[in-house]
Amino acid sequence: MKTKAILAILMAALIMPCVASAQLGKIFKQAPNNKPGETRQTSATNEWVAKGTAGGVDYVMTGKINHDDYDKTQTSTVSFSRIPETLEEFLELQKDLGVEPQGALALQVIAFEMYRRDKTVGAEAMRANNTPTNFNDCMRQLPQKLGKDPSYAQPYIVAALMLGASPANGYQPRKPYTISVRVNPAVEYKESQLLGGTVLYLQINSQGWSQNWRGAEVVKPYDSDYYLVSNCPAFYVGCAPMRGQWTPIE
Repeated sequence: MKTKAILAILMAALIMPCVASAQLGKIFKQAPNNKPGETRQTSATNEWVAKGTAGGVDYVMTGKINHDDYDKTQTSTVSFSRIPETLEEFLELQKDLGVEPQGALALQVIAFEMYRRDKTVGAEAMRANNTPTNFNDCMRQLPQKLGKDPSYAQPYIVAALMLGASPANGYQPRKPYTISVRVNPAVEYKESQLLGGTVLYLQINSQGWSQNWRGAEVVKPYDSDYYLVSNCPAFYVGCAPMRGQWTPIE
C-alpha cells in the first residue's frame, strides 16, 4: 500500500507541471488577442469627433488632445463654417470649442479675422480668448499687421493659418475653414504658477511661412472654464507676401 501511495504521489507531481504549462499556454495565446484591443483604444484618440452648431457656426473637431499627459504624437483638426459676426456669437462658440486646447487655437484664428473686419468686436473676442498678457501682446501687433499701411499690413495673414491657403493661390483657404493642430513634438507640457495651470505647447500647420508649423501656447487657468491662448507671436509675424490683390474670405 505504501508503495502504491508513493507511486500515486510521484505521478501527480509529474502531471501537475504539464497541466500548469498547458494553462499558461492558454494565457500566453490569449494575451496577443487582448493587446491589440487595448492598442486600438489608446490610438483611437485620432478618431474622436465632436461636432455641433454654436453661435450660428457649424463646427467639427476631430482628434483628441490630451489635457494632462504629454503625447507628442497627437493631432487634431478644427473646422468651422463661417466667421462669427458678433461678440455674442463668438462667446456662444467658445462655450463649445473653448473646452478643448485645439478649440482655443481655432477661436484665436477666428478672433483675429473678426478683428480684421471690425476692430472693436474683434478686440473683445480676443480678450475673451487670451490671457491678459497675450491679449496685450496681440494688440500691440495686430493694428499694424491687419491695418491699412501697405508697407506693413498683411490682411491675408489670418487666412494663412487655415488649411489650403498659400501665396500661390492668393491665400484662399478651403471650406469649411479648417486649422490643423499637433502637439509640439519637442516641448512637453509644463505647470505654470504664474498662469495658474498647465501650459500646452501646440502648433498649427500652415503654408504661409518657411517653417510651416506655427507654435502657440494654451493654458486652462484653475479659475477658467476655457482654455486660453497664452502665447502666439508666430501667428502674427510676417508671412510670405503674395502677388496681386487679396480677395477677403467670406
